[in-house]
Amino acid sequence: MAGLNKFLCFVSLPAVFFFSLATLDWGTVSFTLLASLCLAKTIVYVVTSIVTYIATHDAERIGISGLFAIFTTKSNDIAMGVPIITSVYGREYASYLYLFSPYQLLVINLIGFVQMEINLENKEFECRREAARLEKAKQRQLRGDQAEAKSVSVVREEGGNEESEELQRASAGRIAYTIFKRICSSPLIISCILGFSLNLIVGHDNFPEFILEILDTLSMTYSGAA
Repeated sequence: MAGLNKFLCFVSLPAVFFFSLATLDWGTVSFTLLASLCLAKTIVYVVTSIVTYIATHDAERIGISGLFAIFTTKSNDIAMGVPIITSVYGREYASYLYLFSPYQLLVINLIGFVQMEINLENKEFECRREAARLEKAKQRQLRGDQAEAKSVSVVREEGGNEESEELQRASAGRIAYTIFKRICSSPLIISCILGFSLNLIVGHDNFPEFILEILDTLSMTYSGAA
């Protein structure tokens, strides 16, 4: 089961996205319909995130709201949606799912990851600030010079504020790096970007036939196994 799961996530599903986006004829796409689908999912995400944030009385509510919002918008569009849409509306409308899913990966999930990373960084920031405060208090206590401690208290406070700003900037940098690393290491996102880029550069009908057959075979294994 573990091997099948890795095959589906790292081989079969990326092949589905790459094959569909690389061979898609953009002249047949209704961008109004595509924008409506993306707007509907965005509304669901925003409403869920806001309601969860308001209803959750917890210090970690920004991360919880992002997690719940991803949960309500994430669905198995390819394995379950493609057969249903194909049988009801025809194969031409099933291609919208392949355009719709990258929006979930690159926009919706990305916003949720940012919310969860902000929540994690806020917790780590509070821990580091508390540790720094305790260390300074310990040093002043060991020094035992109360008069000197009072005379430099203002300077220490300013230094503490500067340190807090530096920690916040470092936290923002770590969030950006974590999100960028997650994007670059995702085979689904890489396959979407490559498929879309090759479609624009080469064209949707200029791929060698043997490559299309391999990709088509790999993509067909996903709907049956998933």
